[in-house]
Amino acid sequence: MTPPVPGLRLRKASAPKRDSATSERKKAAAQATAVVPRWLTGWRGELILLALVLLGIAIFITGYGVGMRDDTFHTHWYSPLRGTGAAPLAVGNVQGGVIDRSGNMPLLLTVRGLQILPAGEAYALSAVRSGQAPSRCTFFGV
Repeated sequence: MTPPVPGLRLRKASAPKRDSATSERKKAAAQATAVVPRWLTGWRGELILLALVLLGIAIFITGYGVGMRDDTFHTHWYSPLRGTGAAPLAVGNVQGGVIDRSGNMPLLLTVRGLQILPAGEAYALSAVRSGQAPSRCTFFGV
């Protein structure tokens, strides 16, 4: 054994000092896990998550069902229209729907090329069959 060097003191070895940033991160992680309430952990948290997912699905299905209202006019017959001598450039069409129990038939009338009439005046829609006099069907405004 060699004699110790004069002026050199020997100390007992101790564990290396931890970096203060590492210990602060571990403390922050421990505190973060402590913030989660106990009722959100384990099977309770999974049950709450499942309930929220099912609620979201139910809201989506309800919205889809409410939004699927079909207001489309269902056409059973179609007839093109043309203007008379008073409005030769007028064109349009009339579409007929299903006759209801009272014998009424809904009509969808589309016209283009007609001028807007003053209040109290209306255009007349007439059905014309070859060899017969025109038969007035309805009045409409533009």
